[in-house]
Amino acid sequence: QLERGRLAQQVTFKQEFYNRLQAALADTKIAEAETESSLAIAGIAEPKAIMTQTASNPIVTLAIGGVIGIVVGAGVILLLSTLDNTLYTPEDVKPILRDNGVPLLGDLPTIGLKSYRGEVAIITRPEALELEFYERFRTNLRLREEPAVKVVLVTSTAANEGKTIVAYNLAIASAQAGMRTLLVEGDLRSHSVAQAQEVIHLMDTPLEPLRFYGSKSECIHLAQDFENLYILPSLGPLRKAAGILESSEMKHLLEDARGRFDFVVVDSPSLSRCNDALLLQPFTDGIVLVTRPGYTQGSILSQVIEELEENEVLLGAVINDIKQLQPPVPVDSGRGYSAVDTPVAQTPADQHKVTSGVGSRK
Repeated sequence: QLERGRLAQQVTFKQEFYNRLQAALADTKIAEAETESSLAIAGIAEPKAIMTQTASNPIVTLAIGGVIGIVVGAGVILLLSTLDNTLYTPEDVKPILRDNGVPLLGDLPTIGLKSYRGEVAIITRPEALELEFYERFRTNLRLREEPAVKVVLVTSTAANEGKTIVAYNLAIASAQAGMRTLLVEGDLRSHSVAQAQEVIHLMDTPLEPLRFYGSKSECIHLAQDFENLYILPSLGPLRKAAGILESSEMKHLLEDARGRFDFVVVDSPSLSRCNDALLLQPFTDGIVLVTRPGYTQGSILSQVIEELEENEVLLGAVINDIKQLQPPVPVDSGRGYSAVDTPVAQTPADQHKVTSGVGSRK
């Protein structure tokens, strides 16, 4: 009986001990749950406090915005520079010409407002300094080939590169040098520049273009205020310009002009506009390509040069509309120019060498 009482007492003691352990375990779990909940709330609240602090600081906001703006702007500029193929300076044009073996026949300046009248920069003042560059261009062109170039076609890769201005001023420089010169307006898709500038006045012009170009005595006119300069004007804009350029009348007219004149300059449409320049080329001694910084596209220029070089019709190129270009240094008593690409100061001995060289090439 005593033993059974002792065992019952041990069971009761152990049951109480077990109950205390269960209670302690429950308290521990509750405390742990409360701790985790507190940590989770604190973790969410901390970034919010930081963001609130950052957003409330305008200096930090401006700094971050400025950095992002600079990065984005630099990326846009880099992308545009990659996509833009425009040649903006003469130094951008010259390597393409040099790498393709194309002679640079001249650097041509921007024509000052005092040197011309009207809307087209045709040099009307004989004493204009800009004319010296075209005289140098003319001599470089005539001295580079044997036999000398007599009929030259002027064109460009695209519009607004100044091919018509270059053609006219080249013809004017030739006429002022005492050469009987003909300027052919070969762009039959456009109006006559000579008529618009009142260089010539057409009276009773035939309505039929073939009749006009077939009459050698009626279609060629002496330019006003320009000695030795004659103009074959365009009747454009004409719809069937290509057919007229390929006609026997135009062929015979240009063949006759080669015999009647000392120098013939043919202005033609740009190569990107149509193939009229290629139709006129067989009647000439070759093509002069006009480039203009800020307008000429590098890839198009390279492609055009490659195509013209395959047919061996490219005489050379000029860079037009160069601003603040200094006049070339004259030699040979002011009547000729050295054949170098850029003007340099020369000693009397150097001038004698250059003059002798030019004389020997003539």
